[in-house]
Amino acid sequence: MKSVEEYVERYRMTLQEAIPEEPVWGLGLVSLAGSMKSVFAGLASPLAGVLMRRTGRKKAKGFPMNSIFAVTPTRLVAFEYRPRGTGIKLRKRIVEWPRQQVHVQIVPATSRGLHHVVFTLPDATTYEFELASSFGQYANINDSFYRAIGVSSPV
Repeated sequence: MKSVEEYVERYRMTLQEAIPEEPVWGLGLVSLAGSMKSVFAGLASPLAGVLMRRTGRKKAKGFPMNSIFAVTPTRLVAFEYRPRGTGIKLRKRIVEWPRQQVHVQIVPATSRGLHHVVFTLPDATTYEFELASSFGQYANINDSFYRAIGVSSPV
């Protein structure tokens, strides 16, 4: 069994290959807002699941269900990705934002929910995502993201 640090380092190296011009300080695995709940709701009612995913798509226009953000000294770069064994495969670059122009806010989870991250651009456009979470040692998969953007990991 690999440690969370080994997975994060493997993901970071994949991102580093895609962004060779500057170091990747951290990474954040995100999903459309409400996507986790929509999976469970979809088991009981497929229509409810579809409606919940539609709401998430409105909060992050142009993004796929799952994305990964690379944090560099000057940019936030998002990619569509697919899990591949113990690593990831980057599909396409979605956006690239100058770090100094983007306000990043972590919204703590409500009961039985996930933490969210909200990116606010200079023109007041916002993008909201759920931050990936897991159990045990993998609960800290996004710690490098929190450190790189300069916030404490929500408890």
